[in-house]
Amino acid sequence: MMFESQKPNIMKTTRLIFLAAILVRSVNLSAQSTDQDANQATNCKNTFVTLGTGLNSNYGVIGIGADIKVLDKVQVGLSGGIGSWGFKTAGELRYFYNGCMQHGSALTAGVAYATGLPEMETEMELSNEETKSVKLELNAQTNLQLAWYRAFRIQQNHRFFIQAGYSFPITGVSYRVISGETLSDTSKAGMKMLAPGGILIATGFGFGF
Repeated sequence: MMFESQKPNIMKTTRLIFLAAILVRSVNLSAQSTDQDANQATNCKNTFVTLGTGLNSNYGVIGIGADIKVLDKVQVGLSGGIGSWGFKTAGELRYFYNGCMQHGSALTAGVAYATGLPEMETEMELSNEETKSVKLELNAQTNLQLAWYRAFRIQQNHRFFIQAGYSFPITGVSYRVISGETLSDTSKAGMKMLAPGGILIATGFGFGF
């Protein structure tokens, strides 16, 4: 009878020991993970000169940029290039989850500015369904760039990146037909597609130092 009365206490003690062991193990794993993240961030390069390309990217169709760490886990990227709407310049902030800017994921937010073109000549469909060479003036445009960024370590110092998100026109699409013709609805839709804005996809290579 005495043994039976002690069974609940023995079972309770066993459970407490088991739970304590799980808690200690979890704390150890968490500490190891924190140390690994800290070591990884310490061994990572934070400054890069980057060549990039993409669709609605901060580099335009092709461009160059400088990426510099400004705060813990925060990097600023400044870039310029040639795009479909003239020259493009951009500034972007990136927040890296694990603190490593050479290998890891980040959320990005920035602003891109396209200069436009004083004159561009191209074949376009007119409102009378005739196709003709027309002259266009493309006005400057500013966009808000929001995206996800992923960096991959290349050798000891460098990185390759991919980026995906969306480009939101702030100032709106603005152009003028300076040769006087009236464009068809199809041509107008084509101009909207040509202008900065929409799905953002970018990729590039950063030289770290």
